[in-house]
Amino acid sequence: MNCPACGAPLAEDARFCPRCGVRVDGKMPCPGCGREIDADAVFCTYCGARTDGKKVCPRCGQAYEGAACPACAAAGEPPQGAATSARKGGADRRALFPAGAVQVMAVVRQAVLYVALCALFICAFFVSFTFTAEAGASRVQGGPSDTFYFFTDLFTEVKAALTALDVSGADYYEELEIALYVAAGLSAAAAAAVLCVCCGFFVAGTVAFVSAMKKGREVRMSKYVIAPAVVSLALVLFLKSLYTFEISTDGARAGLSLGAAPVAAIAIVASALGVAAVLHVLADPRAAAASALRYAVYGAGAALACVLLCVLPSALVRESDPYRPLESSVGVAAPLLFFGVLAAIGSLPSGNACDALLEFLPDTAVAFGLYTLLMVLAAAALYVFAAGIVRGHSLVRAAGACVLGCLAAAASLAYLVFGVRICDAVSGVYSLGSSAVGALVLSLLTLAAAVGCICALRKKGQAVPPQEPASGEPSGGGENR
Repeated sequence: MNCPACGAPLAEDARFCPRCGVRVDGKMPCPGCGREIDADAVFCTYCGARTDGKKVCPRCGQAYEGAACPACAAAGEPPQGAATSARKGGADRRALFPAGAVQVMAVVRQAVLYVALCALFICAFFVSFTFTAEAGASRVQGGPSDTFYFFTDLFTEVKAALTALDVSGADYYEELEIALYVAAGLSAAAAAAVLCVCCGFFVAGTVAFVSAMKKGREVRMSKYVIAPAVVSLALVLFLKSLYTFEISTDGARAGLSLGAAPVAAIAIVASALGVAAVLHVLADPRAAAASALRYAVYGAGAALACVLLCVLPSALVRESDPYRPLESSVGVAAPLLFFGVLAAIGSLPSGNACDALLEFLPDTAVAFGLYTLLMVLAAAALYVFAAGIVRGHSLVRAAGACVLGCLAAAASLAYLVFGVRICDAVSGVYSLGSSAVGALVLSLLTLAAAVGCICALRKKGQAVPPQEPASGEPSGGGENR
């Protein structure tokens, strides 16, 4: 190509003409923050400043030069001061750091988030749990070591268990087979979903990251990290709940906990998002201060939704010794309770005990369905609140959070009711666990946070200035107010 000013031949990746010095790549530095934007851009996509040096009247929205808006002055309105217009309209904003330092922060933010994406990808191959049993001074630990256990070994173990029953001559019915194979199938589906989601986002994020580094521009890496992180967390917790039980009797304890890989992934992603948020605030503290309330409300909603997800796999009901309720108890999560009752029906011959379990089964099935629905709603709410932090406030997003909060509150109330029904079915043996009570309390608090997003942040006539996401990438446009 040739220089448009002097006609000198140029290399295809040239940014300036070697003869006359004219910029030829169609970019220019933003007068507000110094970062490179399109030469024909009216607003900077990073700080929102106008590139032509004009101010925007906050009353009528017209761009003007000088100390007062000529349109408002002609209509008899009192003139607005230049400083007030700049502050309200988002123009003439100046970065507190040199352009070079801001660009370094942007690169570091992208690199930190890409490291979190790599951690999610690696840990997706090691979804594991640790079984711990303690009896006096002895302690036993064990559990699956990687994700592929749920694809092959788990089904092999189920088949071996059924074969052993056949060899021993024990009678069992199809309900036992259904319970074991469906639980194994759900485990395989959850593990496969974690692996596929993390691999897909890792490939897409790697392509975007490498392309951005080559072209010297920023890319919104948060969208490649937030979604797989939320989905992975929900699926791993759902997988854990299929086998969650807590036993405490006569000084002996046993239970199931997350393995090292899922915990490491959660810690790395949380740390990466925190570092990226700090770098974002340092790069533009004025813009971050203007949106501090938005960050606080959406952050509170995201924290509550995350805690709701983590509380759900705890015990729905607890079976305790009526004479020693503190020393001897067994807690079971909703999924394991359903599959356990179904397996017990398949192991018992027809009789009073089997009939009692058959009457007991529908309530456990409904509780399992409500548990799954709450998992989906909590994960969706967590994603919406995280998107509110990253992409900015909008009435649609806040309304979506309110809808999800209402649905979660209704589902958690029904979940609590069926938990009470299950406890009443075996009076004096079962007591309500922390899963149902915690779900109701946290879903109501999440709904309150969603309502707060509208009440505290939605003010009539208030324009939200364009924000760079908390993860450090551009939000997509200067007019997104």
